[in-house]
Amino acid sequence: MNIDTPFSPHLSGCTRPHNEPETLAGLTTRIDSGGAHPYLLDHVFGGEVFVPATLVMELFAEAALWFANATLGKAGLGVVALRQFVVERGLTMHPGDALEARILLRSASLEENGCSLGLEIRSARANAHGKAVGDRRNAVCTVVLGMVPFDPVSVPRPSERFLAYRFQREELYRMYFPSLGPKFHTQVGAFEVSESQRYFIGRYDCHDLERSFLNRQAAPFVLSPLGYDTCLQCTVLLSRIMRTVGRLPIGCDELFVHRRHPAEGECEVSILCNNIDDSVMSANLIAVDGNGRPLVSARNVRVQYAPVNQLNATYRDKSEFTRILTEHETDRRRIDRPANASL
Repeated sequence: MNIDTPFSPHLSGCTRPHNEPETLAGLTTRIDSGGAHPYLLDHVFGGEVFVPATLVMELFAEAALWFANATLGKAGLGVVALRQFVVERGLTMHPGDALEARILLRSASLEENGCSLGLEIRSARANAHGKAVGDRRNAVCTVVLGMVPFDPVSVPRPSERFLAYRFQREELYRMYFPSLGPKFHTQVGAFEVSESQRYFIGRYDCHDLERSFLNRQAAPFVLSPLGYDTCLQCTVLLSRIMRTVGRLPIGCDELFVHRRHPAEGECEVSILCNNIDDSVMSANLIAVDGNGRPLVSARNVRVQYAPVNQLNATYRDKSEFTRILTEHETDRRRIDRPANASL
């Protein structure tokens, strides 16, 4: 019997409970790019549909709430944090196809005002002919449920000169995010980068696009897959400004949910690079709404080199990338803030 709850819009109608060895509980869900989940057709890399990292987060969040209610008897909680979130192998399919994934509850730590659930997502491993030949782990995460949000991650802005850029939104996505369709076009095209290139400030608006992510969506998402995806888009863009190569998000140490993300209206994300090499960049980030209130923050978000992104010339040619940025530079100014100031 498929589950159907107000806090599981992605899982509802296509997910059933199951049991298997060495798990406390399990869910099997069908992810269908040609049916229930049309957002997938706007997220195609190298001819393959990739379930976005932030939708993997959403699957973990919805499953955690269902497990807490149905298995642990913990009702009335909200998702306040994701810890040690890692996408080990992408959930992929051909456009129009579907796949089955299993969400497994591996551990549970109960507390007076909440709980921490250790989850993983697994799917079948197929050969070149599409025949299942084994099993693989796709992602892991610890979901923290509670009543009170954590304090935001500090992302101090440096007191140095920033370079401001302005693109038309369609132009930005055509040049730097050609694998993302209109459902993911949320950056407004205005962003600033510090002269050291280690700090990024981006502005975005979700334009109520999440409403079109699912067919017959009966409830809002638990998290904000689109708002969070934009924060990761900006993290990827900063990594490309620093090292050019195309990258995709693969995880974070901690992500804190401070309040529900607005469906529309301008928001701002600030990103501070912690470390970068030719493979991985890690960064801290915080997103705020139009009133400066924190929405989500994260520590050690990681974006990793992705060969499927190298089809675009701006990912391969540093001079071409720099030329386009220079053409869209609008302002050079100094932000005079104490070095330890945060949003």
